[in-house]
Amino acid sequence: MDIFQEVMKDALPRLRKLEITSEGGLIHWFSALISNEIRNQVEYFHRDKRAISKEIYLDKSGENDEGPTVHEPRSPDLTPSRKLIISEEMRLTEEAIDQLPSEYQEVIRQRNIEGLDYNEIGQLMNRSAEAARKLYNRAVDRLTAEMAEAGKA
Repeated sequence: MDIFQEVMKDALPRLRKLEITSEGGLIHWFSALISNEIRNQVEYFHRDKRAISKEIYLDKSGENDEGPTVHEPRSPDLTPSRKLIISEEMRLTEEAIDQLPSEYQEVIRQRNIEGLDYNEIGQLMNRSAEAARKLYNRAVDRLTAEMAEAGKA
């Protein structure tokens, strides 16, 4: 529930910028955000330096004067610096998408935000499913190249 609330708190201000044309698209967008956050949390807790199997007690017996040693896990909350990095990455990605040709923007929005498949995208854009897939791949390649170029500047 905490992950859901955090994602909603961060996503709602961005809702105005989205051009979602269906309820399914909105649900897909929210579920993708939540899935990404869950994956990030799982990765965070399974990093090698945080492996529970590497936890050691301060003394050999595993007990101190107050009883067994208890190790509290780190807070799952993102640090302020990590939140800033994520918001900056999102801002840069949105700016890069805004610089793409309109059909690239549209196909990225339909695929990644609305969660449409290539058949549905093709119908909306008067193309075949295969043409929609190729257009999406070209759009992502262009976005990746532009972001890499911006990173060098």
